[in-house]
Amino acid sequence: MKQLNLPYARVLVVDDMTASLDIMRAMMKPYNMQIDAAESGQQAVDAVRDEVIIYDAIFMDHMMPGMSGVEATEKIREIGTYYARNVPIIALTANALAENELMFLDKGFQAVICKTIERGSLDEIIDRWLRDDNKEKRYFQRQKEAEARLLANLNADKARTGLNRRSGIDRRALRLGVNGLDTMKAIAKFDGDEGLYYDILRSYTVNTPPLLDSIENVTSETVIDYERVVHGLKGSSRGICADEFAGIAERLEKAAGDGDLEFIAQYNPLFLTAARELLFGIEDVLAKRTLDNPRRKTERPDRELLDKLLAACEAYDMNKVDAILNVLDTYEYEHDGELVIWLRDNAEKLNLDAIVERLSTV
Repeated sequence: MKQLNLPYARVLVVDDMTASLDIMRAMMKPYNMQIDAAESGQQAVDAVRDEVIIYDAIFMDHMMPGMSGVEATEKIREIGTYYARNVPIIALTANALAENELMFLDKGFQAVICKTIERGSLDEIIDRWLRDDNKEKRYFQRQKEAEARLLANLNADKARTGLNRRSGIDRRALRLGVNGLDTMKAIAKFDGDEGLYYDILRSYTVNTPPLLDSIENVTSETVIDYERVVHGLKGSSRGICADEFAGIAERLEKAAGDGDLEFIAQYNPLFLTAARELLFGIEDVLAKRTLDNPRRKTERPDRELLDKLLAACEAYDMNKVDAILNVLDTYEYEHDGELVIWLRDNAEKLNLDAIVERLSTV
């Protein structure tokens, strides 16, 4: 199948695990869609009720604390508006629940996709539930001239500077491997984009340690929370292709669901040790990349690049936003370096209106 290109589409991804949200963003990036994130079922319900943004589809984790994805979907359907009744909602699950697919469909979901996401399965979901030939024609007709002009300018910048964050990757260090991490499988999963995989690994190392700290001690009162945390770790670990570690998490998740505290007491310390060894290996690779790819110094962010970033944000063109930020990230700034950090943070959160507002006054 030819790579689907849906820059006219906007989706909401709902998951309480930050690493899982980052993995979904990465998997969806090739489709060029606008991707918003919510960290709870209630946020998703509120977003649909308020209708500030009309989403083309919602990808909903089925197992979240407080309000599960199933409960959130039922509440969305109960809102009763045409939009709430008909917006496609796709269930995300880290469990292999093929036999329960009918249950999800009966609860208001349109489809189910496993968090060990395969590109082919995601293609099928997006092609069926999001692709719209009429929207596609209108969008590309409007964007053709503006995109050609901006792309020409951006290519000129790249030719002049010779810079591209993706080309500066320490491929040798990555291929040395991390025990328990199938890096080659992961790179193939992300369509060969090693730089994107580095970004996902960085997110994993930031967001995983607090979760590990939260499950040091497990009691009958906390076993439900423990089950939720190891469920999330299972999904995010499969997302980076740490499959062996994800398998251990799956066994502990099952033990928690069965109330088997004896099994958890025996194996949770080994699980935590394995997790921290995995994190140490990933952090070592990331540190090598930083050392081998030092940033060049400059006085402050280039005004022309900031203007191009402003135009890309106004056009909601995430490909160009990311490309321009990649160029800005290759420098170390004597002044206004915090601006680039702020821009990257807000771009990842899709706060493009905030970027437009700030760059318009800089």
